[in-house]
Amino acid sequence: MLAAARVLRERGAEEILTMGASDGGTATVLAAPDIPELVGLGILSSPKDSVGDAVSAMGRMKDVPAFFAVSTDDSSGNFYPHVEALYNACPSTKKQFVVVQGFDHGTDMVTPEVPGLGYAFLPVDEMQIQKRQELSDQLLLFVNSVFTGNSNDSTDTEGTGEAVSASSDSAVDTPLSETSGNVSESGGSNIFPLLIIGLGVMIVSAAIIIVMMIRPYLLNRRIQR
Repeated sequence: MLAAARVLRERGAEEILTMGASDGGTATVLAAPDIPELVGLGILSSPKDSVGDAVSAMGRMKDVPAFFAVSTDDSSGNFYPHVEALYNACPSTKKQFVVVQGFDHGTDMVTPEVPGLGYAFLPVDEMQIQKRQELSDQLLLFVNSVFTGNSNDSTDTEGTGEAVSASSDSAVDTPLSETSGNVSESGGSNIFPLLIIGLGVMIVSAAIIIVMMIRPYLLNRRIQR
């Protein structure tokens, strides 16, 4: 992640929004305190300690808008307490915590019904398609708001319509379908370049993690030869 941030910095980026899913989100949090250009953070289904102490790192992060999402019945395990711990440790005064009723994990939470997406699981019914679209819309609106300065600090706590403020314990009724909004009416023309940048960072981060994981194996094979 730091390498990806360095590349963006070398290419003239003055604002960097980092996102990660599963272990990629954990790595994102670990790197966040050391990215001075950081303006936003996105986390999907990420464990708090798979590749390091992300909770401690989160506490050192500066106050920037943050977005957290997790499924109630994640097929890869119970990640709710992990994401909740990261959310609670986040010093942001503008943070969102979205809990979706379903079993999607990581990037599957926002994967559309498009064949040929590698490891991603296609939705099994219309309800899952709708939930993925709603979360995708929320995430895109979050990215757009970060760069336009209009961050929404409310969060859907259970994916059932209950929203609470990040700086208050009071609750208001805000259906997820309404909070998603219409992307095209909320600066949608600016979203695609930002999404491309975000996806680029995630891909580079994933590549770095993979290289780190297989490096010991490659070195061991070289020694055996």
